[in-house]
Amino acid sequence: MAREHGGYQSVHDAIIGTAIDLIVSRGVSEASLAEISTAAKLSKGTIYYYYRTKDELVNAVADLSFAHTTDAIFNWIAGLSKEKNDGAALDPLFEALTAEEDMLRLHAELLLDAMKKTSAIRERMAQKYEEWTVMLDVGILKLPIRLHKELRELAKQFFVVLDGYAAAYCMGVSVDKAAAMRLLRVREDL
Repeated sequence: MAREHGGYQSVHDAIIGTAIDLIVSRGVSEASLAEISTAAKLSKGTIYYYYRTKDELVNAVADLSFAHTTDAIFNWIAGLSKEKNDGAALDPLFEALTAEEDMLRLHAELLLDAMKKTSAIRERMAQKYEEWTVMLDVGILKLPIRLHKELRELAKQFFVVLDGYAAAYCMGVSVDKAAAMRLLRVREDL
């Protein structure tokens, strides 16, 4: 039986989990490998065994965040059908991506870091946004034809609305999630 590491099943999980906690609470630039090793109760050497640089660790955390979004999109696509969807077809995806506070905060912190010219994840995040938009377009093809054109336009704005919501949420600004989702709906009179 594997020894637990501060509630984590492995050393690697402890490193990633602690890195996520520190990034969410302090930001990417403020979470150092030394602080992660202290918080995880691991030696610096152990951290460096798994991740030679902070950028490697940030990329691993970003990969988890990206996988979370990709999985949510795949689940959204799997739940679509021509028979049961209307102009609010993007609502379940928005709800899934905003449901977990830590993942929403992690997304916002990675986005904030990606806005810096020196960011290690800037290009990767931009590439993921392109991938995710294509995935949304594919999902929209499963919906009634009358919704395609307008939903495809909304799909291009989906991540703008999500990012704005995440930023406001992390700043403690009271944002009505239902109002944000309404921005992603096709007019009901189609």
